[in-house]
Amino acid sequence: MKYGVSGTGDVGHVIASKLIDLGHEVMMGARSASSEKAQKWAEEHGSHAYYGTFEDAAKFGERVFNCTQGIHAIEALELAGKDHLNGKILIDTSNPFHYEDGHISLDPKYSGNTSLGEEIQKFLPETRVVKTLNYIGSSMMDFNYDDNDSDAKRETAILLYDFGWRDLLDIGDISMSRYTEMLGAFWVPLYKKFNSMKWGFALSRNFEKTPEKIALSRGYLGEKPTGKKWHGHEIYIPIPNPAHKQPEGIDMKQYILDGDGTNNICTDLQGDMTKALNDEN
Repeated sequence: MKYGVSGTGDVGHVIASKLIDLGHEVMMGARSASSEKAQKWAEEHGSHAYYGTFEDAAKFGERVFNCTQGIHAIEALELAGKDHLNGKILIDTSNPFHYEDGHISLDPKYSGNTSLGEEIQKFLPETRVVKTLNYIGSSMMDFNYDDNDSDAKRETAILLYDFGWRDLLDIGDISMSRYTEMLGAFWVPLYKKFNSMKWGFALSRNFEKTPEKIALSRGYLGEKPTGKKWHGHEIYIPIPNPAHKQPEGIDMKQYILDGDGTNNICTDLQGDMTKALNDEN
């Protein structure tokens, strides 16, 4: 598939490079067609890597990533051209942050009763905007997502599965950007505290009290024990339910994401838990 990636910073480089690794064709877009960063990236990533303007990337991509600085995102999308984005999935990773005196705050234009994600969707009413990857460092991008279009969310979830993420959470429509953009601001002081990007937020879900276990749900008859423990809890793996219809023409990784656009696999925490399950399978 062809992807346009708008933005030449760390996030744009990580996303564009991963897409190349997955076998896609990618054009990195910048304000200027002569951007040295975009040109250097393309030269380093082979025959499927291209560079151009924001407009060039929007035209090129069957899907487009917005990895520009949040406070300039709508300006960049205006340069890309609404007509070139109509009907496409736009994956927005940006946050509307201001940095001052060692602190971070949301741009007032994109806070309160709105968010940058919502304003992008208003600006591009014919584009399928999905907000994700905006509250973690570029080197360890996590995956919650929000959007108004369940098909767009599902397609984005499948892509992020290819990126390596397994704990998928659909948190609602595009208005949920208000919360993930605020969470993104909290990432900055923790980055300063740890002096590293090699960490991330994790969501702990509380399941049945008896027996205490880490469970996977929806589309399964139940769970079977693996004989392994994680933080004192026994790890279970799912028993597939034959009556749960698997959509035709997709592979198992997509089936895990569930056919109705919602997340099918629920885990307690990332990291060791995911590794334990992968080791079992």
